[in-house]
Amino acid sequence: MKPRLLLPVPAEDNRLARLRRLERLRTAERINAGRMAAEAQSTYARLHALARRSADLASDYTAPSNAVEGAALQRLRLFRAGLDQLSQKAAGESAMARQHADRRNDELVQATRRLDKAAEQTGAAVRAAAYEKNEQDVPLSADLARSLNSRRRTRGS
Repeated sequence: MKPRLLLPVPAEDNRLARLRRLERLRTAERINAGRMAAEAQSTYARLHALARRSADLASDYTAPSNAVEGAALQRLRLFRAGLDQLSQKAAGESAMARQHADRRNDELVQATRRLDKAAEQTGAAVRAAAYEKNEQDVPLSADLARSLNSRRRTRGS
């Protein structure tokens, strides 16, 4: 196996490679933030539906009943109280899930902004490198044209 020669890499190439790695990292962050935001939204939707069902169930039992005995009324009152507690707890968990989903959506927006900025920086670096390459090529060809013109003049005189 032949030993490979390590040629020096220009600093601009290193910078561009770093920017491309950063862009890949930001892309992964964006994908992860999107997945987490979707999970949080899904959890919120499930808890919100549970809170609505619990509230509906509790409201169904608030109507007056036809129970005549004191023991039956007492059991109904305890059952309603339990349903109200369950409904309040579900509503509280739904509100917390909503806050969590909002935070995850904010993180998704931030990750998208960071990705856009990294992509913009990479694009600017690529354009700058291409411009520099063109700038370096143009003077050489202009110098060549000048030298050829000066040769023609010296021969023609």
